[in-house]
Amino acid sequence: MAVLLFSLVVPGLAIAQTEVLYNGIHLPEQWPPRYTEPQKAQDMPIPYLEQKPGVIPVNVGRQLFVDSFLIAETNLNRVIHTPRFYEGNPVLGPDKEWEKTTEGGLYAAPFSDGIWYDEKDGKFKMWYLAGAGVLHKGDNQTFYTGYAESEDGKHWTKPVLDIWNQTNIVDTCNRDAATIWLDKQEKDPSKRYKMFNVERRPTDRRWQFILKYSSDGIHWGEGVAQSGDLYDRSSAFYNPFRDVWALSMRYGTTVSSRSRSYLEIFLTILKIHT
Repeated sequence: MAVLLFSLVVPGLAIAQTEVLYNGIHLPEQWPPRYTEPQKAQDMPIPYLEQKPGVIPVNVGRQLFVDSFLIAETNLNRVIHTPRFYEGNPVLGPDKEWEKTTEGGLYAAPFSDGIWYDEKDGKFKMWYLAGAGVLHKGDNQTFYTGYAESEDGKHWTKPVLDIWNQTNIVDTCNRDAATIWLDKQEKDPSKRYKMFNVERRPTDRRWQFILKYSSDGIHWGEGVAQSGDLYDRSSAFYNPFRDVWALSMRYGTTVSSRSRSYLEIFLTILKIHT
């Protein structure tokens, strides 16, 4: 068992010395960039729109027209269409006694946890934030991780599992945000699923990322790495074009307690001490 958790938050300063991305963007010599803390609310600079490449390769992946990066000229107007909600909403709701908070309210919300289609098992899988008042009774707000699955992405069931008390709870740690990622590039079957869980540290009750692995997204191992202090609503994602993991972290500034910070990490540097 891992008894020493290696630091997860590793700045990616030396990643991109004059690195050219697949779409022609030249990353700055220092990446991720370092900004001074703003004293007022303002838009962040977007260097790749201010200095576009002379030629933009479009032979990798799908091209999304979410901004003006790919558009040299146009006579069209950008329109944001109103989505049509599925008439069967909500597709997931709190309906179990073990989803109650310490105040007695039912709580089940996917937030950033994740929904993936697992080709190996032939089903959609969902993880969600569930009220944990029946387990963590010492806090006003406590949550753990619930699991649901579906054949079509619309009709979801909460299976009875062998993890905790014959429920659908797959991880009992007291948490806030989480990101579960089905890593389709992972060669180790035991690490197909990765969980970046924002958990309370028992010693001082501060939030931190805890990294965990699973082969099926249901049976999770102990944490193998941890971060330093961070704020509750933080998440992670994988950038396949640069083969890095990115952490999007809530950060408090004088302007707003809901600012964001960004880090890149390489999971290959993590060492498990036994």
